Amino acid sequence: MEKVIVYGVGAYFEKNRREIEKNYHIIGYCDIDERKLEKLEKAVKIEELKLMDYDSVLVTTSIYAGEVIESLLSNGVEEKK
Repeated sequence: MEKVIVYGVGAYFEKNRREIEKNYHIIGYCDIDERKLEKLEKAVKIEELKLMDYDSVLVTTSIYAGEVIESLLSNGVEEKK
């Protein structure tokens, strides 16, 4: 099963959480709003992603997807992920 970081734990994630967790091996959760991460055990800061071993980042927001991708790249996450 693919190891992923979920980026974005807002409304879309909450609505689809069971399906996402069923289909992926989630090794961490990341969000620009760190308050949303307080309730999650596997919360990681964006700066930590470049040090972690995972297959891809699952972006669970459509509104801010471009900004999220730009932020991930500027924080050292490989484009292929």
